[in-house]
Amino acid sequence: MSDWKPIEELPPQSGDYLVLLGDGQMAVAYFDAWKTWVCSGVHATYDGCGSVAFDAALIQWQPLPAPPAQ
Repeated sequence: MSDWKPIEELPPQSGDYLVLLGDGQMAVAYFDAWKTWVCSGVHATYDGCGSVAFDAALIQWQPLPAPPAQ
């Protein structure tokens, strides 16, 4: 069973999430309190306006997996 959700279905709370981009790449994005996705800088390009943007549109998201046990 897949945990991927369509990007139109918003996460329940702010935090880091794994996202799938339209070009097939995956990245970590932060979903903020204003209900917007913020680029982590991975798979991103400078947009010339003081921030970074994803190279391709976000199409799906899922919670990050738990970190490995120590």
